[in-house]
Amino acid sequence: MGKNEELTSTGNITLSVSYLQFRVIRNTIFIVFAVFGVTLFVVLLFMILSINTWVLDFASNKGF
Repeated sequence: MGKNEELTSTGNITLSVSYLQFRVIRNTIFIVFAVFGVTLFVVLLFMILSINTWVLDFASNKGF
């Protein structure tokens, strides 16, 4: 953010702080969604592995 000539120095400081708050909130939300997405992906892979193991076990017991 550049210096705004229409604002006082206090106004410029307030504007800079509010912009930093916006960036922190945006980055925090992005981090939360990224962690949630990675966790969901790992759980999905584990579920596929578990289903695959169950199918192989079921097929070997039936003698297919």
